[in-house]
Amino acid sequence: MSLSAMILSSEKLSTDDFKAVLLEHGGFVSAGKPYRGGVGEDDSDIWLALHSKDILDEFYDAEDQQEWQDALGATPQTMIEINLDHTEHAKLMYLKVF
Repeated sequence: MSLSAMILSSEKLSTDDFKAVLLEHGGFVSAGKPYRGGVGEDDSDIWLALHSKDILDEFYDAEDQQEWQDALGATPQTMIEINLDHTEHAKLMYLKVF
């Protein structure tokens, strides 16, 4: 099982924003799925997925969303789901990209 994390934002991020971050770090965006991609270095990889507010509403209950809203000071609009491989370098890549 890989390690995972999520980044929540009160800002709406477009697929173009998402793509720009991935490409800036030498990553890729999946063909036909501009909301999925990854970044790899040496033998380490992280995989990312951009989720909109609609996905947050569908998969997370009101209590979770209220906690996020309290922490952000605004309604969550975007979530980036991140899966890391088991290497220590993947953790460093995650910190570097985000």
